[in-house]
Amino acid sequence: MIDALCIAEDVGVCKPDRRIFEEVALRCGVELAGWMIGDAPVEDIFGGAQAGLQTAWLRRGRSWTGMMTRPDIEVDSVLEAAVTIV
Repeated sequence: MIDALCIAEDVGVCKPDRRIFEEVALRCGVELAGWMIGDAPVEDIFGGAQAGLQTAWLRRGRSWTGMMTRPDIEVDSVLEAAVTIV
């Protein structure tokens, strides 16, 4: 089940802009808090951290080389992230 759908082109902003994270929270009917799980260092990890979220980076066989904010955790799958952050 999907709680909400938020497409950057429809909203007019995209990650790492904080407003896209705010719009997602609004559409889900929740406060902007919690975790951003993603595989893009700038869009997901930097953007999520700038929005005040904790971040989980999906390594996908890569090593972190990002120059920006390090993720709170590094994982190999969304399932691993879900189990780790519970």
